Amino acid sequence: MIKAVLLFVMKPTILVGGQAVIEGVMMRVPGAYATAVRDPEGKIHIDRNIFKSLGEKSWFWKMPILRGMAGLYESMKMGMETLQWSADIAIPDEKDKPKNKFADFFSSLLAISLAITLFMIAPMWLTTKVMDIEKDAFIFNLTSGAFRISFFVLYLLLISRMGDVKRLFQYHGAEPWVVYNFQSGKEIIVQVEKDERGNKGAALTTLISLAGRFLVLMPNNPKASGISRRLNPEQREMLKRKVSDLNAPEGMGVIVRTAGEGREQEDLDWDLSYLIKVWEAILEANAQKTAPFLIYKESDIIIQVIK
Repeated sequence: MIKAVLLFVMKPTILVGGQAVIEGVMMRVPGAYATAVRDPEGKIHIDRNIFKSLGEKSWFWKMPILRGMAGLYESMKMGMETLQWSADIAIPDEKDKPKNKFADFFSSLLAISLAITLFMIAPMWLTTKVMDIEKDAFIFNLTSGAFRISFFVLYLLLISRMGDVKRLFQYHGAEPWVVYNFQSGKEIIVQVEKDERGNKGAALTTLISLAGRFLVLMPNNPKASGISRRLNPEQREMLKRKVSDLNAPEGMGVIVRTAGEGREQEDLDWDLSYLIKVWEAILEANAQKTAPFLIYKESDIIIQVIK
């Protein structure tokens, strides 16, 4: 697949929502939703799906109250499906283990019972039996609500101490930034990672990667620096010294491809210089034109072979 870099302008009026999943984020817009998840090796997996709500399929589900029920059902169904998919990607070892339906049912029942006890029964019991203030409706509701909020905050503080949940909260914090990016109305440079196929649209990313003969330049991802995993430990160790001598600009990452093994330092320096010039040309084109338009497209595979 030939990668292409494009310039888009975000639409400030579009409705965007989402949720955190395991090692990733799910984002939803009218008519579609997409999930991006990081696997144990650091690779980002993207799943994009077309979505048609029940209200669009039948007038019945557009009626008051019913449309709220339908929306809640769709959100929960979508959330559970994307959460399960993210778990299969982020924790592949768990995917092959046989599922225990009884254990799943028992854990779900326990979770529902705990929620009802903690947020409904306990506040009511404390307000009526311990404090005995049920005669004044205003004070009763105010006190009962204060207990619910306190229990909820305490619950969040306790579960945030767990490593997996803390990681999940971090991804949940990334979701508003995605929404802000959509609604800002600013231009954004994206790269096509996978062409559209069937009902799945093209997979896009803002983590631009420019591939050269021996290197891959990540202009806005300094943490992506590394060496091809196809090389053995000895080859990787030799290349580490050469990579440390590369004069990559601050804020950019460099990955050494398999073809970089055995190359001289001058070859790697030349390839890096070429890729930096390509990125500078992309930025220059971005400044001269308005979105949307195609900024850069990689060479055809035949031309690459000839080179």
